Amino acid sequence: MVNANDKSDDVRQYAQHDLDQWRKFLASTDKTSLNTVINKDQQNFTKDEARNIILQWRKWGDVPSFEMAAVRERINQQLRLDQTPEVDRDVINWRMPKVLKKIAG
Repeated sequence: MVNANDKSDDVRQYAQHDLDQWRKFLASTDKTSLNTVINKDQQNFTKDEARNIILQWRKWGDVPSFEMAAVRERINQQLRLDQTPEVDRDVINWRMPKVLKKIAG
């Protein structure tokens, strides 16, 4: 189980990502692009998901559960393409509020 205040490395270990996979996962949340076609090596799918969410909801807790599940599935589809272990609800619930806060700035 992951808690909101857990350290990044603890969540990385929980997610079973190696350092390179985790860096790419986190870096994908720090790039900016919305509705752009990007190549496989420059994915920013988590940030894109957050940008789409912020258009309708102010914070992650406001997002309906069916949409949270859809977000998780879209992120996991991209992780599978990168041959990176998928993340579960706990990891998404740890990361998405942080990304939304950055975007809302």
